[in-house]
Amino acid sequence: MKQIDNLILSVQTKTTWSSKELVAILNPMKQSIVDQLKSEDKVIINEVPNKKMTVSEIKKYDVIYANTMGMPHYMLVHRVKDGIVHGVIFSSKDKAFHNIHPVAKDRHFIGSYATNSYLAVLEEDAKDKFVRVYESRKEADLIFRLIKEYYKKILNIR
Repeated sequence: MKQIDNLILSVQTKTTWSSKELVAILNPMKQSIVDQLKSEDKVIINEVPNKKMTVSEIKKYDVIYANTMGMPHYMLVHRVKDGIVHGVIFSSKDKAFHNIHPVAKDRHFIGSYATNSYLAVLEEDAKDKFVRVYESRKEADLIFRLIKEYYKKILNIR
């Protein structure tokens, strides 16, 4: 608590601080203050669990958190064939031209959208990116049907 008291006294020495000045003061003290508060049982640190786990097999309806399109995205697995995992990417942004279905039946993705992005990742890479199984197979099947119809339409497949 003494460090926090000293911090308060040092901040009160000036009437106005820039964010750079405060960051320069606070960053070096951050870990020692947290450690002190933990040792005195005055703060509880909730560790965020890892969203991914390794599985031996990836299957249809699995959700993975894969590096796609230059950054990680949640992906609903549609099929696994010849060591390649194919699936639909989710987005949190409402872009009408990019989204094919608003998620309504999976509590973790409500408010998100299944997009028209159908991508592939290596199965070996996907195994350690497994998150969980999608909650509604019925909605997942609808998403798969919509993505198939979308690509048939834009590629003029009959």
